[in-house]
Parts: sequence; C-alpha cells; structure tokens
Amino acid sequence: AILRRRGFPKSSLCRVRSSSTPYPGVEESWLVQLSRQRICPVTLILLLSAIVILVVLSFSNRRKSVCLECCGGRPGLYSPVDLLHRGPHRLIYAVIFGAMSDQFLNLALHFSGGAFCTSDNPYRNTFCNVVVNNVLLVVLLCLLYGPLFACVNTPRPLLGHITGLLYLLFFIITIEMGRGLVYGGCEVQIDKEGVAILVMGFIPSYIFYVILLVWFSYEIVNDILVLKRGYGISPPCGKNAYLFKYTGYLLSKREELAKGRWQQLLSFFWIFEKGFRFPLRFLAPLIVMITINFKLFFVVVYAAYFVPPWTDVFIRSVTDIETGDTLAILSGFIAMGMCGVLLLQFVATVHKHLKLAAQGKFKFYKRTLPPHSSILAAALKYGGYQIGYFAWAWLIFWAVALILLVLISSVFVGLKHYPEYVGPKVFQLALTIAWIPIVLLAHKLVCKFAFLESDTGGRFLSVTNRNGFNCFSYFVFLYNGIVGFVAAIFRVLLGLLFGTLLLFRLDQNIMMDHFKFADLGHKIYLGFLYLEHTYNNPVANTFVALLTDGGDQEEKGDRSGLNRHCSKTYGTLSSQKGPGGRNRRIRNRWLVAYTLINNPGLIPLRASQMEAQGEGGAEVKEHYEPIVLIPGIH
Repeated sequence: AILRRRGFPKSSLCRVRSSSTPYPGVEESWLVQLSRQRICPVTLILLLSAIVILVVLSFSNRRKSVCLECCGGRPGLYSPVDLLHRGPHRLIYAVIFGAMSDQFLNLALHFSGGAFCTSDNPYRNTFCNVVVNNVLLVVLLCLLYGPLFACVNTPRPLLGHITGLLYLLFFIITIEMGRGLVYGGCEVQIDKEGVAILVMGFIPSYIFYVILLVWFSYEIVNDILVLKRGYGISPPCGKNAYLFKYTGYLLSKREELAKGRWQQLLSFFWIFEKGFRFPLRFLAPLIVMITINFKLFFVVVYAAYFVPPWTDVFIRSVTDIETGDTLAILSGFIAMGMCGVLLLQFVATVHKHLKLAAQGKFKFYKRTLPPHSSILAAALKYGGYQIGYFAWAWLIFWAVALILLVLISSVFVGLKHYPEYVGPKVFQLALTIAWIPIVLLAHKLVCKFAFLESDTGGRFLSVTNRNGFNCFSYFVFLYNGIVGFVAAIFRVLLGLLFGTLLLFRLDQNIMMDHFKFADLGHKIYLGFLYLEHTYNNPVANTFVALLTDGGDQEEKGDRSGLNRHCSKTYGTLSSQKGPGGRNRRIRNRWLVAYTLINNPGLIPLRASQMEAQGEGGAEVKEHYEPIVLIPGIH
C-alpha cells in the first residue's frame, strides 16, 4: 500500500515466490546456490572446465626447481597471476580484477547474511560450518576466475589466448547473462525504470568483459601473424626501454622546473612521469575501488526507489520531509565525488612514495622495520584491506552526507511551517557557534598588540605590561572554561571528520604520535611498499638487465633493443669492447659499486653473497659503507 501510494504500479512490486530459502520472497542467485552446495549443471560444467584449463596449463610449464623425473619436469604449481609483476599485461590483469568487483559486494552481503541465517539443521548454524562454507565459496570463485588470469600470459601464447577467449564467452553466457536481475543475492522483477537502474549498476563489469574480449581477439590475430609471416604487431622499443628511461631520470638528479600555481595544484592530485609504472598489487585494488565507487551509488539509487521507503521512515522520524529519495541520491553523489577526489590524491601519494623508495629515500618510513614475516603478511593483506577500507569510507561518507542534508532540510522546513519558533532558535545557535572563533581571534589580537614586546622582532618571547596581562588572565579564566567546554566538542568533531576523510588513505597514519603503532592499515601499506621496493626497484632491475640482456647482445654483436638504448642513455659504457672481456668486467664492477652506493639496502645482500662464495664479503661491506651518499633502508 505504501509503494502504491508513492506511485508504483502493482506489477512493479517484487513478486513473492515460494522457496525454502531463509529470505522470504527472494530467489537464490548462483552465488547463494554455490554456497549451499546446490550448483546448477551449467555452473558445474564451467567449474570443471576451469579446473581442466588450470591443470593443462600447469603441464605446459616446466618446474623452475626440484624437477620431477617424469613428464619432462612437469607439472609445476601454476600461478594464475603474479602480483609482483611489472612487465606487460599489467592493465589486463587489473581489468580482470575489475570484472571481479561484483563478487566483493556479493560476498560481503552473503557473509553478513549467512552469519545470522537460521535453519532446521542445527549443524548448519555452527561457527565451524559457517567458516568452512565461506572459505569453500571463496576458493570456488577463485577457481572460476582463475583461467581468465592464467590464459593472459602462457608459454604457448596462441593456445592460451584461444582458450581464454572461449572460456570468457562461456563464462559470460553462464554466469553474467544467466543471473538475470540478481542484485546482492536477490532476484527481483520490477518495471522498466528498475531494469534501467540495475543495468547501469552492471555496466562497469560488462565494460571490463568487452575489453577482455577485444584484447583476446587482438592477441589471437597477432599470434597468427607471428606464426604465418614471422612478424606481428609489437612495440617498437625493447621490453625494458621504459625501465631504462625511468632509471635514467632517477639517477640524473635533475632539479624540477618551477611550476605554475595550477600545475602545482594538479600535481597534488595527479603526477605523470614518463616511464613510471604502478605495480599490479596497487593497480588491482585501485580498479576495484573505482568500480565499487560507481556501483555503491547505484545500490543507493536502487534501495531508494525499490526497497520499501526506509529513507522516508528515517527522515520523517526527524522531520516531516517527504523528499527522502532525493536526499539519499544527492548524498550518494556527494559520497562518490569525495571518494573520487581522495582516490586521485591517494594515487599521487603512492607515486611519490614509490619514487622516493627507488631513490633510496625512506624518510616517510619513520619507524623501525618489522620482521620480514610481518612485512610479507602485511603485503599479502594490502589489496583486500584497501578495498574493505574504501567500501566502509564510502558508506560513512554517504551516511554523514545524508544526516547533514536531513538536518539542513529540517531547518528549512521548520522555517517554512513554524517561523516564529524555529527562526529565533536557529539564530541563537548560529550566534553560539560563531562566538567561539570570535573569542579566539580576540585573544590573539589582544596578546599581539597589548602584551607582546614588539622590539624583539619576533626572536624572543617578551611580555610587556605584565600586570595587565595577569589581570586579563584572571578575568577570562572562568569564561575560557565555558568556551573550552564547547571547543572540546569541536575537537571531537574535527577528529571524526579528518579520521573519516583519511579512513581508506592507508598511506596516512591517523593515530596520534605515541599510538601510531596501532594503525593496522598504515602498517599494511608500508609492508606493501617495502615488498614492491625490494622486488621492483627500477635501479636494481636496470642493473640486472644490463648484466643479462646487454651482455648477451654484445656477445651476439646485436646493437638493437636494450643494448642500443643503454648506449644512448649511458654513453660509451655499453659500447666499450676489449680483448678477453676485461672492459666488460670493469664495467660490471663499476655498475655494482654505483648500484650499492645509491641503494645501501642491497649492501648486506651483496656481502652475504660474497661471504657464501668465499670471496671476502666482509671486506666488500667494509669498503662500501663509508661512501654511502644517499640514505637508504636501515
């Protein structure tokens, strides 16, 4: 009756279906069926095909160590995706993670609903059963999405890309198309307006699927050209050219040119440097957060229009406003905009920290490094924690914006219907709030012009007219107690405000000075940053590329690719040739010394390696430590 009063036709309401589910009127989605071990045959076929693809790909790779005597050193443990990967296809991996963004919301709704569901079987309600059920659900979902990651980069590119394209088509038909209008585990039948809202909510996932279809088709055509004609569509520069360019920029230590005011403001939100690449461990949660920012807004729109009028009930408990849907949607716009701005600033800060780490400047890391096990555990948690923090930040932004809009609207409604009562109250409250900054400003002006000695030039604190200062302090003592009582509320509100704004900004420690160790999110971010610096340091990777690719190309007489770019970047370093390879050894030793000087964190590793080889590692460490020029990792 309430929905019909709001203008909804009877046919647009959710139809109640007889079901044995714990949620009346709800048709179980494939995710809920999967969690209850009632998998439809088509989904079961998809799951079996995913397992077969992963097994076949595991046989296509030789083991890197501890090779088995059978099957030619196969199979090995095949990893669908390497999150420490900084080579090609990073954006494709991030797109696949973006296509998985639906499952984060579905899993969150399922976990929150499954913990409170009731059943006739008491075993189903036990804690162990809920945990095992949730873990099994996550494993099955990872198996379903695993072939999409595994087919991107395989030892047999053509076979992998064709398999990935076929599996993606089968996946879209069986899962995405077959689920219909399933939103948050609930299948509903609504009118055309509801269909439009739900389709808009699913647009990001379908955009990612279209990108994957186009990319797999493009790679298949490229692989066929390579097989038939011996050439394909490939980038003009070497595979490590971007790495050499960025390393040359880092080691050149050039002063940044003066920027205009607008350029400085833009660099606060976005920094672009040619050759810099964000790590996949950061790109994956970033794409998911952008998608969730879009999807949560449409969840609010869907709930405001098609869920029984909870917004009006909530708002009418405060005032008699009848525009609850409008306020809920407007607050969703505000939350989406705030999260978008903070995301841009977060990306710029991560770029800055990665650059400082590559240069050996860990000034932002102001505490002792934790054990290596804690660093690995923190890096393991980073992606999921970042997404969870972002989702909570979005919901809190939306709730705070909704409450503020309700309060502001209630003031205008009161002024409209009861001006003789609400008007004086609002004016009195505004004067009380405005009086505090006026008093604080008056204190500052009186102290500056009446009691501060101006002859010192600001170098010393000298009080003139001390008797007047003491009398003034005595008479404002009691008054400052009242002002401080109100100012304490502002301190709490400001703490809540800045804590909320920085909730998903894991790069910022929101705890006070002596309790910074209690910020779990910031420790996870530092662990991620340290792991990326250890394995993806551009200076160290450039040095390794010089020793491997450059040396091989010199022996073959090849002056293309990485060696050619090295000769352009470092002059005659890579072009020196001599009898017996002596110049090459001298050059390699110089590169070792230069790398260790600019990356002191590598010195203990080099020393331990030399000690293991019996070449006097202690002397090497003793020789290099006094000439460290750039502060490194301590």
